[in-house]
Amino acid sequence: MQLFTRYFPAFSYLDRSSEAEFCRYLVHRTHNSTKRFAVVCIVLMLLFSVTDVLLGDSWRSLTNLARYTAVVCIVAYIVLSLKLNAEHWLQGWLALCAIVITLLSISFYSSGQYNGRLGEGGPMVVAFAIAAIPIFNLQQKLLLWLLLLSSLLFIKLCTDTNTGWVIFYLCISILLCMTWQRQFDTLLRSQFKAVRLEQQKAETDQLTGLLNRRSFEQRLQQKLTQLTEGQQLSLGLLDIDHFKAYNDHYGHLDGDLVLIQLSRLLSADKTRMVG
Repeated sequence: MQLFTRYFPAFSYLDRSSEAEFCRYLVHRTHNSTKRFAVVCIVLMLLFSVTDVLLGDSWRSLTNLARYTAVVCIVAYIVLSLKLNAEHWLQGWLALCAIVITLLSISFYSSGQYNGRLGEGGPMVVAFAIAAIPIFNLQQKLLLWLLLLSSLLFIKLCTDTNTGWVIFYLCISILLCMTWQRQFDTLLRSQFKAVRLEQQKAETDQLTGLLNRRSFEQRLQQKLTQLTEGQQLSLGLLDIDHFKAYNDHYGHLDGDLVLIQLSRLLSADKTRMVG
């Protein structure tokens, strides 16, 4: 089991809380690019339908109807997902992709029946499109690839459709995409870890480890802007009496140790002073 989890960066690179934070960060960063990618997929599916119609297929054929349904599902989810939080938004996209892959598998079956055989291009395009989805990690994309592969295996084994070398080329494509996606997942998490470390350095005091003045002012300004009419904000300041005299008498090293110990005590004490 450990060997299995080590292959997936989402299970092994960060701790659980950091991974959850990374997922929220990734959803926030790729929210708009995911929508643009969905629009590109819609355009491609409609373009394939127009091409089939120009080549003699009916616009009401099963192949085109499956594509139309996939387009409607994508558009409907983009509209309905505007108010979802990050976790539900991500889960919704995963479910939507599974539905779209199932519908495209139906179009592959219909296309194979219409043309006498199923070409390798369509399934490979879908496999590479899954790899290009910006919000999914390796194991999520692996589930979608397995769904696509199992659908084509069903077409091959349970129907009279001639699939030719489709399964072979699809497996090769999936293996290549998995190798790339694993490296990409690792690089994304490595970048996130480095950015978070630099952010912590910028927001904390090097000596005590507490938030510095810059971070304090940013958080105070954020609280002030969030106040509504009638709300009040209390601000408490802690002053250490005679600390300068202590620092001068015992030396700066002992004074620094006092500050460090005090910061630890304050960080460990979660008691509310007022309210």
